[in-house]
Amino acid sequence: MSIEAKLREAEQKLISGDNIEASLNRALIEFKEILGGFSILTPKDKGRIHNNIGFAFYQLRNFDEALVELELALGFNPKLVGAYINKAAIYNGVGQFQEALDVLELAKKAHLKKRPPLIYAHAGDAMRCLGRYEEAADNYKIALGLFDKKPQVYRGVSDYFAAIRAQKGLALLGVALAEIGIKKDYALKAIRYGIPQQQIGRIRLPVPVLAS
Repeated sequence: MSIEAKLREAEQKLISGDNIEASLNRALIEFKEILGGFSILTPKDKGRIHNNIGFAFYQLRNFDEALVELELALGFNPKLVGAYINKAAIYNGVGQFQEALDVLELAKKAHLKKRPPLIYAHAGDAMRCLGRYEEAADNYKIALGLFDKKPQVYRGVSDYFAAIRAQKGLALLGVALAEIGIKKDYALKAIRYGIPQQQIGRIRLPVPVLAS
């Protein structure tokens, strides 16, 4: 089996399977086998593999190992926008919202022509948690606009995840604004498009860090 075929097979386990944790752990094994089993891997191949390993660790909530792998990925391929996005997702998840925004700015510079909707969905999350509500709404809307403009045949799983994240974020933003007396109607749209409910449940949105 070719390197590409083995990579695709392992990558499928990152987003599918009845037992998500078992699928992720199996994907980790397969990616590490690819790293050790092929002597001819390009820097882009290695970046892709380490990014996928980092994503798996992120989904398993092992953030420290995830960040190590994502740094390795960017070392092999500094233009790997997915690695920046995964780093930003981790920073958002642990409450380091400004760090997430800084990383997303690097992602924009790495992907100047076609910026994935996830960049803006995660930026919306960070800004919402920082209380920058107007900017958060703008970023969520950009994410949804990019999603809507992309022909359905070309939309990948990450595009749907971005759209769902942006919709959930707008709903939370509406709640936050209502608490300070501002009414905004951010109606949720049905944009699952066949994504299993268990996958949608994995889209965790960060919340503001409360001062102790």
